Amino acid sequence: MAENRMKAVVKVKPQVGAALLEVPVPKINEEEVLVKVMAAGLCGSDVHTYLWEESMRYKEAFLPMILGHEFSGQVVQVGKQVKTVKVGDRILAKPTHACGRCWFCRNHQPMNCTARSTSGTTKDGALAEYCAIYEDQVVPMPETMTWEQGAILEPLGVGANCAIRSGLGYGDFVVISGPGPIGLTALLAARSLGAGKIAVFGTARDQKRLALARELGADYTFMSDQCEIVEEIRALTNGQGADVALECVGRSELLQTDLRLVRRFGTVCCAGIYATPATFDLDGLVRASKRVIGAYGGYSFERSVEWITSNSELAAKATKIISHRSSLLEFEDAIQRARRQENVKEIFTRFH
Repeated sequence: MAENRMKAVVKVKPQVGAALLEVPVPKINEEEVLVKVMAAGLCGSDVHTYLWEESMRYKEAFLPMILGHEFSGQVVQVGKQVKTVKVGDRILAKPTHACGRCWFCRNHQPMNCTARSTSGTTKDGALAEYCAIYEDQVVPMPETMTWEQGAILEPLGVGANCAIRSGLGYGDFVVISGPGPIGLTALLAARSLGAGKIAVFGTARDQKRLALARELGADYTFMSDQCEIVEEIRALTNGQGADVALECVGRSELLQTDLRLVRRFGTVCCAGIYATPATFDLDGLVRASKRVIGAYGGYSFERSVEWITSNSELAAKATKIISHRSSLLEFEDAIQRARRQENVKEIFTRFH
């Protein structure tokens, strides 16, 4: 912490862009810990915020703000009221701090807190050398887990949450739209949950990602701009359609496509964040008794830790979604790679 300054990626103004700046190291309050960031992931929401898309403009009230919420690190300072964390601990970080007072918190659902603060969203985040978080955001990191695995645990939980929320059953035919980090982690979760056949589709720009999907266990992959994806899925399911579709991109037309390719009484579960309001055929949904549900955020961090540390094959596969290991100084290049879909998951492992 030379002269108490650090490098950080800051969303400064409510317009396109973000800046790599030298800023003060965070000062913690009595309930917080200061973490030296060892690995931090670039999330799609960071890219959406950089581009200042409509769905991210609620953050204007919190600017300027350091971006980032996917990270692992080592505790270097603790507040006076912190009881369960000590200096030197290797930790993972939940993105959100629950208020402890709202209806959800009082009914043992802190993940649904209506007054939560979130790193990189409503308070300074982890695309920096150091990050301050509350004690209740800390999850102990097993000694067997690497910094990089720790940094991808949050997106792994998001993919798992989508698969779990969908209610997919043993042997179900599952279709995943979008072979990005969330789609690929949803694929791993769907396979772990007992899905039968799994199909993943993207576009011609996604050829490398689709190849990775096959490596991670997809039975079929398609480029939807080069085929009629609904007909392809129906052909694979005797004309019936998929049991479940997991929408992991956040595009209105994909929601409608997924509704067309699931069977009667089928389910579409959406984990993508939509830049603009989505439209779809409600009459077709009603007449076929289909359902659309949302899956926001990640599944239990503690459960995700157990999942990845108890299965070495899964841990190895999960790490394969990391396509680039970069320096924070290369942030602008990383953003442009994401915009061109040249990376899958970009991890920053060097910070100065």
